[in-house]
Amino acid sequence: MALHLQGIHREDRPGGSLALGELLDLYGEEIFLDLKEFWDFDLVSFFAGEVFSSITLIFSMIHNLPEGSRYVAARQTDADDEEKADIEVDPRAEALMDNRVWTIDRRLMAMAINAIYSQVTVSGHWGDSGPPEFPVIGPSEWRVEESKPEELKDNFDVLRKMGWPGG
Repeated sequence: MALHLQGIHREDRPGGSLALGELLDLYGEEIFLDLKEFWDFDLVSFFAGEVFSSITLIFSMIHNLPEGSRYVAARQTDADDEEKADIEVDPRAEALMDNRVWTIDRRLMAMAINAIYSQVTVSGHWGDSGPPEFPVIGPSEWRVEESKPEELKDNFDVLRKMGWPGG
């Protein structure tokens, strides 16, 4: 879920007007309407010199648009279409977004869902087809690919993996 403005504006790169122009070329209508709706900021008045602001503040407002905004929906749609083709993700920005999105209540819910998936995997009689492959729900650090998945033979193995000290 990590929607960033990576590659468009970063602290280590000077300027930002060109980056904002490129972003407005792609998502101008969505950004204009979202800034007006969520931040009560008129982008046209800013460009006309009637409203004082800075490019950094505008990027901050764009970066913090909520999940239901037009811009975020357009970015998600484009990312789904391109399958995130060769986009270099800034690890710090991804970690920051994960910490922002995956609050403790959401982490606990994800842990419960993953535990249910584990129970379903080991408790079923799957025959030749084998158990279903469930995705790991949670922050990106939880989805690190293991070279060889741990073999879970029974429910006790699952409980031990979840931290149960029993035999």
